[in-house]
Amino acid sequence: MEKIISIRNINKAFQTNKSSVLACHNVSFDIYKGEFISIVGESGCGKSTLMKIITSLESKTSGEVVYNGVDITELKGKHLRTSRRNIQMLFQDTTTSLNPKMKVLDIICEPLINFKLISKKEKIKFATEFLEKVGLNQSFLNRYPKEMSGGQRQRVGLARALTLNPEVLILDEATSALDIITRDKIIDLIKDIHAKTNLTVLFVCHDLNLVSKISDRVVTMHNGEIVADKSVQQPLMLAI
Repeated sequence: MEKIISIRNINKAFQTNKSSVLACHNVSFDIYKGEFISIVGESGCGKSTLMKIITSLESKTSGEVVYNGVDITELKGKHLRTSRRNIQMLFQDTTTSLNPKMKVLDIICEPLINFKLISKKEKIKFATEFLEKVGLNQSFLNRYPKEMSGGQRQRVGLARALTLNPEVLILDEATSALDIITRDKIIDLIKDIHAKTNLTVLFVCHDLNLVSKISDRVVTMHNGEIVADKSVQQPLMLAI
């Protein structure tokens, strides 16, 4: 398999008034193209911090995240911007990750416009195309986030993340706030996209039963460290 990301000895310390808290401690593992990897562990174990370091939303204290041969934690300016295009993230809270003042049309097309991949005249065409990929239709184009359910907002967030054709998609507790039926539909959608595109997926989750059914590998964190990294022999598709 082709190695796409190498995480090497990542440490992250947060300073408090009285001390330093180590969120990640010598975290190292490799990620291969097309894998579906679940990152599990109790709250506060460093899962989300690690994902934010991979996406350059959080700085490291030390260590490397090597993507396609380049340590992306050292990138600046346009090189960092290009790296972020290739590694996209879907967040847990759609009420804060989606701009409440923007319509779905603009939310989905903003990355494409920013990277000058489409013209403003093409927005409806491309937004409709990506809505259909996540199981929504053109009627959602003029809606605001508050006019949709949690599951619909998460689908819009997924559509937005996919517009730049990333190699890596990170799901940071992206289904934990959803009811079970909606969660399973979103997971099934992501697994279908993963299978069709060979997308590499990092899925942060608490539900061990769920990740055992959908993952190629499960990486377990505890107190900022990786304590287990195991393959799942026969990952199962969820039946909806």
